[in-house]
Parts: sequence; structure tokens; C-alpha cells
Amino acid sequence: PQRQYEIQPAALELHPSGELYVLDALQNAVFVFTPQLELARTLQLSQFGGERSLRLTDLAFSPDGKRLYVVDELRGDLCIVE
Repeated sequence: PQRQYEIQPAALELHPSGELYVLDALQNAVFVFTPQLELARTLQLSQFGGERSLRLTDLAFSPDGKRLYVVDELRGDLCIVE
């Protein structure tokens, strides 16, 4: 689908289901792709707990794959997405 900006990956993480999660720090979003590399959904992360995100730098999954962790380096925060 058309987007205003192209995705500029800052970090990649493969979910146990085979979906690829791509962190775009400039758009404060995580783009989720199917194993066939089709865009499945977008997670907007412009705010952590009511505060504006500053620099999203990395992401990882919990060992069971049920939680996504996203790091905001400048604020020193960890966002947990279930």
C-alpha cells in the first residue's frame, strides 16, 4: 500500500510465527510482514505511556513470542507490546 514515507529500517526481528517485524525509528512505527513479505499491519509507537517517543532503536521478543519489547534510547524507556 502507498505510504507517505518509505520504510527506513532501524532494527529487524523475526517472530516465531515467521512474521518479520521492522522498526522504523523515523516514523515511530513497527511494520509487520508475513512470511511472504506482504505488509500485514503497522504498530504506531509515537507515544510511550502518554509521552512522546524520541529515538526508538531496537526491538526483541519475549522467549514465548507473546510480547514485543521496543527500546527508546534517549528516554531510557522500554515499551512492551502484547
